[in-house]
Amino acid sequence: GENKPIFFPAGRYRVNNEIVVPANATNVAFIGVGTSQWPYNPQEGGPSISPFKTETMLYYVGPINQLKSVVRVSAEASNVEPTNQVSGFKMFDIGVDANSKAGDGLTIANVNDPLISGVSVRSALRDGIYINKQNNGRFELITSNNNRGNGVSIGKAKEEFAWNDASVNNTLFRVVGAPYNG
Repeated sequence: GENKPIFFPAGRYRVNNEIVVPANATNVAFIGVGTSQWPYNPQEGGPSISPFKTETMLYYVGPINQLKSVVRVSAEASNVEPTNQVSGFKMFDIGVDANSKAGDGLTIANVNDPLISGVSVRSALRDGIYINKQNNGRFELITSNNNRGNGVSIGKAKEEFAWNDASVNNTLFRVVGAPYNG
């Protein structure tokens, strides 16, 4: 069924396990109050990436686990190819700090029509943003920095976990920053 938006007022939210958006969820939206991550920096010709300041922050404090994400929009764990689809997930103006404990900051897998905007991710053990098996998405004004793996990974699960299909199709990426990763 249709789901209502979840609003996160300004603050730092301690996350001790994955926040999971399951396959039966439709049009779930996580909405924060904004980040100061994207002021224009004329010296670099684009968005500023430092310092990492966020007014709404999801801060992972759970056990160290390479296969956990702070936010997982998927019916299955990161290493399992999902067969059920999530539709219409949206995330606006939220920071995600994996705290060098979660494998990924944000995982999007088998999602139709996601919209991710104004989201900043950092300090994942693997990849900041992990996108697989996704269609008709929009990712804009995102940054992913200081992750041990890639800032943003697209379609990597086919190689990494032998998924049959990890394709990402008909997707717009606009103003994406991924400094200081790997």
